[in-house]
Amino acid sequence: MNADDMRRVFTAVFDPIHMIVRDDSHAHHGHGGTLHTENTHFSVTIVSAVFRNMPLVTRHRLVMASLKEAFSHTLHAVAITAKSPEEWGG
Repeated sequence: MNADDMRRVFTAVFDPIHMIVRDDSHAHHGHGGTLHTENTHFSVTIVSAVFRNMPLVTRHRLVMASLKEAFSHTLHAVAITAKSPEEWGG
């Protein structure tokens, strides 16, 4: 799964008002636990009404669950920022 694929998944699942998906894989070449060097590590920011009144751990679980398929392939790690529109400044 690449950054564009993630954006499509997040758009379908969270209908975000703001989203950033950054591929950080280049900074993790040779990282233990990964046999490949592409599409392994990402940082994501998702701002969505879905996250209103939701604990942080639940938000992260939802994001991780939306990427379940990718984790069975090349994805190794995701740094997540998940906010409601009010928390983002809306």
